[in-house]
Amino acid sequence: MNNPQYLAQIGHFLGGASLILVTALFGWNIQYVWIVFVCGTIAAGAKEFWYDANYELPKQTWQDNLMDFSFYEMGGGVGVALTYWAFAVHHLCVS
Repeated sequence: MNNPQYLAQIGHFLGGASLILVTALFGWNIQYVWIVFVCGTIAAGAKEFWYDANYELPKQTWQDNLMDFSFYEMGGGVGVALTYWAFAVHHLCVS
């Protein structure tokens, strides 16, 4: 568990998932989740392909940035899926 690449990807995944799940926790509508997902995708793309590509040390390759971006997106996707599941369970329990 001391592999820095492994730990970094867990961090990227949990960052994407947490952003969506916190939005779902404080939002009452699935549209908020999708808005945050799209805004998060834009922000993650800018961070990985512009900021990290130019300023992160040690220097990152395009493949490194793509992997980091992919883990943000996978985390966000899992967050969206969990949000749909939670809203469905809530609807079944309340109805």
